[in-house]
Amino acid sequence: MNITNGRPGVLARGMAGVAVVALVGGAVSSGALAQQVSKPKPPARERSAPDERPPLPASDFSVRGTVTPKGEAKFAYRDGHLRVEIFRGGERIMVGLVDPGAHTIIVLPDLPGMGSVAFEMDLPPEFGFVSMPADSRRIGFDTVSTEPCEVWRGTDPDLGTPVQACFTVDGIPLRVQATTRQGLKVAFEATELERTPQDPAAFDVPEGVRVQRVPPSLQDMVPGGGLLP
Repeated sequence: MNITNGRPGVLARGMAGVAVVALVGGAVSSGALAQQVSKPKPPARERSAPDERPPLPASDFSVRGTVTPKGEAKFAYRDGHLRVEIFRGGERIMVGLVDPGAHTIIVLPDLPGMGSVAFEMDLPPEFGFVSMPADSRRIGFDTVSTEPCEVWRGTDPDLGTPVQACFTVDGIPLRVQATTRQGLKVAFEATELERTPQDPAAFDVPEGVRVQRVPPSLQDMVPGGGLLP
């Protein structure tokens, strides 16, 4: 994994590793990053106390990785907001602007003829990139490349399915596993991580783009919307 702290370089431990439940994840091929199964020496306490919560992002970052069942995704975080980019075959097919506080996402399809329209919808209940279910508990420790992370597991309150993520100590999700409303198991695993300031303009709807509200019943019909867990 390529990890930088505002400058090029590999971070062995750095700010540590964090697990966040988010979009999706996947196995990393030899051309990307092979997950290391050897675990770092954990603290004396393996499991979380009842009142402990997964760490939240402490500062700006961007993370890119593989998505299962297919594709790649890039997440950028700034000041409580998230930008999601989805790629297929090396081509970007959508951008999503997430407002976790409002629990909404604005989808901007990166497709011919759709450059002037965007779609606002509710976040799927199983989307946990920046927040885990309320019953989440730390169940262990792992590493994604050289970056240690804490493994947290919870149950989606709406679907009753497990959500699991691995967060760095500064709140960056490196691996996320969840199940969609359609029963599809999805996962995300980081291959690149940068702890660098993010451009505020990247988190706003571009000027001249018209935003249409989409009801939950039609969400899967939005181009790119079906890729969200």
